[in-house]
Amino acid sequence: QLFKYKPLLTILNEFISQADYKENLKSSEYTDAELMKYATEHRDIIERFRRFPHRNAALGRKSTLAEVEFMQKHPGF
Repeated sequence: QLFKYKPLLTILNEFISQADYKENLKSSEYTDAELMKYATEHRDIIERFRRFPHRNAALGRKSTLAEVEFMQKHPGF
């Protein structure tokens, strides 16, 4: 059941500003600890890189050295 929410969260993360994301994460009433963990991990990536480095190739973006190092240690979700 959790799996069906992951694509939605991924899409929404691209469109929600960092401030809005933080506020929504605080005010959301997640009942599933795993969903909350997943959302928090995505928030942390957005805060660090201001985008999702794993999408760079698909979107034709060049990865920074920090993003390349991150992706080597974190192969994706």
